[in-house]
Amino acid sequence: YDTTAPSSSVDVIKSVWKKAAATITATASDATSGVKNATLYYRYRATNASGWGGYVSFGVDTASPWSWSFTFVNGTGHYAFYSIAKDNATNVESAPATNDTNCGYDNVAPSSSVNAITTYWQKTSPLTIDGTASDTGGSGLWNVTLWYRYSSDNNSWGGWVASGLVDSNPWVAVSWNFPFSNNTGYYEFYSIAKDNATNIESAPGSYDTFCRYTYVTIPVVVTNASTGV
Repeated sequence: YDTTAPSSSVDVIKSVWKKAAATITATASDATSGVKNATLYYRYRATNASGWGGYVSFGVDTASPWSWSFTFVNGTGHYAFYSIAKDNATNVESAPATNDTNCGYDNVAPSSSVNAITTYWQKTSPLTIDGTASDTGGSGLWNVTLWYRYSSDNNSWGGWVASGLVDSNPWVAVSWNFPFSNNTGYYEFYSIAKDNATNIESAPGSYDTFCRYTYVTIPVVVTNASTGV
């Protein structure tokens, strides 16, 4: 004889943002007749600014350990979860007042670009290089890295090299101090952004901007004290 409802809860999801299907686990118990099954429920909102939808049943697990492969069926956005257990005497757990855990889903790579360097000839090092970055997937930007390649003759180019990482706002006005590491020569630039779900922007097919750097030699005049020349 069992008139007591079982209990369950979805385990804490340790990673706040996901970019692929995630295994969601729960714990459930019943002291008398035993747990018969557990159902995962979720609700969704597209952004922090939008309202939550109602809770929806995702699936029923009939054997311990209780787990589900959650496929983030509504796409990118925010998800909240709880579970409902049923025991072998058909007692059903009541829905909790709030969710057990939550996470976000973002499988869209961010984007960035280096702004045009308006003066082709540069003579000051380091040079402040500006860019922009954005993330439409919802997790937000983690960092933006400036990449460059170098040529001494504007014909034969070396490989692309990372040079400087920005990891804080404002992303709409990213800036790097570029030291012209290879000294006099030609330089091309692009940027790569990474978001908080670890999605990484693909390298572009070509550079975003370019310039040439050269030293400015200041002549030194030495005067002979005796002759004045």
